[in-house]
Amino acid sequence: MIEIFIPTEIKGYLEVNCFSKKLENILKNTFFGIIIKDFESAYFLGKYIYLKNFDEDLIIFCNGEFGKNYFLDFDFSKYNIGYLGTKILSENDIGNNVNDIDKKILKIITDLKSNKLLTNSKKDLIIKEIKNIFFGLSGISFLLVSLREKSISNIDELSQIKGKIDLESQATLLKETSKTKILELDLFIKKLDNKLNLFINTIKEHLKNSTSRKK
Repeated sequence: MIEIFIPTEIKGYLEVNCFSKKLENILKNTFFGIIIKDFESAYFLGKYIYLKNFDEDLIIFCNGEFGKNYFLDFDFSKYNIGYLGTKILSENDIGNNVNDIDKKILKIITDLKSNKLLTNSKKDLIIKEIKNIFFGLSGISFLLVSLREKSISNIDELSQIKGKIDLESQATLLKETSKTKILELDLFIKKLDNKLNLFINTIKEHLKNSTSRKK
């Protein structure tokens, strides 16, 4: 099994990867049973790829097409395959990754709002870091939206359980747990979107068109 997430765009602002219809057709014609879905959150667009049967050629393809700018997941302990992308985050990784990105965002905002004159070399470094931050945030956004969708799916499946009272009672408890998780994820997603809104507005104000629509 291989799962891949390719962020393509911060909506209307920054292109991360180009994923054309031609490229999608190549993948569908090359890898039997491949599933390709659109991903969309408040700020990010992307493509989700799923292949049930492991095929290292798909990873080699993504390495060549997207370099380091993609996320992936497969059985890393079983297959010793070289990859350039970043491992898809797990739920336990969210806190540390968000805290790390928070520090980077704060530093950039502080630098941009300071009265110090930004040299071209300093500006280039900031732009590079901004793109790295957006890439990291796209991975977090993908994970949060995926977890939310799975929780909704769990509720739908549990709602189908009928029959024995003990099973229905257990299903009801699990449904409530999933509903609570969805509320928590919604809150986290809202905080992330607010953070992105502030960050993008600050960049637009101080860097103007330095990063807009550039890969």
